Amino acid sequence: MKIDGNGEPGAFLRASEIGLKPKEVRKDKDGRSFEFEFLVAIRDGEPVAFDPNDTRLRVRGELFVDTVLKGEHGPVRVKSSLQLMLEASRERTLAEYAAICGIEPGIIEAVAREFTSHGKKACVEVHRGVAQHTNGFYAVSALMNLNLLMGNFDWKGGMIAPAAFNYDGSSNDRQPYNLKKMSPKTGKPFGLSVIRHGTAYEESTIFAGYPARRNWWPLSSDIYQEILPSIADAIHTRSRSCSPTWGAHPMPFPPEMRALPP
Repeated sequence: MKIDGNGEPGAFLRASEIGLKPKEVRKDKDGRSFEFEFLVAIRDGEPVAFDPNDTRLRVRGELFVDTVLKGEHGPVRVKSSLQLMLEASRERTLAEYAAICGIEPGIIEAVAREFTSHGKKACVEVHRGVAQHTNGFYAVSALMNLNLLMGNFDWKGGMIAPAAFNYDGSSNDRQPYNLKKMSPKTGKPFGLSVIRHGTAYEESTIFAGYPARRNWWPLSSDIYQEILPSIADAIHTRSRSCSPTWGAHPMPFPPEMRALPP
């Protein structure tokens, strides 16, 4: 990742920015053209371009990187993601982290020792309490980093993405409301999601400069706690509608709900 003049991380370094490999024009699944940028890894001290979407390519590179590369417009300081994670973890001592959690340092040590004593056949699985609240996205991202450090994604006995249900209620008979069987037929979604997920604010039709009125979530979905507050804020809606809920009762979300009108 590129490091700015204040030492803060920014965007991933693109291979084209250091003259390593130019952009490519590719087609997306809908046949639309877009400019693809190769990313960069450091191998044996030298930058190497790679395509993160290439399932045939096994990317090899140094895990901990803090170096300066020659860019097209001058030197570019970069750090690897793991280097940044390492530095962030050292911002406090174990005792300080334990104090924040209200537990003894020995408890953290014991859990860490147990978690790392089974190779890749151990994983962190989180849901509901940890995930379904205002800061749930960040909490889950932090916990998934533990699986990343273990290297257990898609590993037998490790972590794998579940696919137990779908949003229209038609995956099995245990889902109480099958929207595909409802009459009249439900309409197809169009426009922006009320929770602004899966898209970028600056690429939307309601972009009006920074900062945005509420967070946008280009890399995630199901940010339940944003539904009612976003409707109340009328971010990009002019009407209210019935909002059936399941597994996402609004009352556990007080940080976002406290300012809602009665």
